[in-house]
Amino acid sequence: MGRERPCGLACGDTGHSAWAFQERTGRVPGETETMTETRDRPSPEVSAVLRKAAELIERDGWFQGNSCGDGRYCIATAIHEAAARERCEDWTTITRYMRAAIGEPLIDWNDAPERTAAEVCAALRAAAGEEAP
Repeated sequence: MGRERPCGLACGDTGHSAWAFQERTGRVPGETETMTETRDRPSPEVSAVLRKAAELIERDGWFQGNSCGDGRYCIATAIHEAAARERCEDWTTITRYMRAAIGEPLIDWNDAPERTAAEVCAALRAAAGEEAP
């Protein structure tokens, strides 16, 4: 965890501090060891970010590992880009819904050798509160 990423996601800048903390610890700021699931639905703003992240991956492609820059997205960079486009900076809530959907840190989950783009998009849509088809 806590890998430096060429895309700068875990950079520790003020806007990314919740992401950096989550990557270092596997938890969001203020989260306790038992706070890993949520039963409520995300706000419309958070849902829009998560749906947009899935759309970015579907449209531009997905990648694993430390290689940013060719237009494809890992789950974290897709969420970051979608949040910027939707003007949503609620990193803690976004991360909480993703942790509930996947159960582990975003980058570790994204980079698992068995992971597929379809699984990433399905997890984003599930965290957004969409029903599975």
